[in-house]
Amino acid sequence: MKSEHSCLIAAVLLVAAPPMGAATVTVSNTNDNLAGSLRQAI
Repeated sequence: MKSEHSCLIAAVLLVAAPPMGAATVTVSNTNDNLAGSLRQAI
């Protein structure tokens, strides 16, 4: 019975959670700090 309550609570929290934003960043080279590098993207 306790696991049923836990599943129900988890489902409610999942549905009620606000959407999170995300961004896509393109890394176009493996240089340390030039344009298109991972370091610049971060």
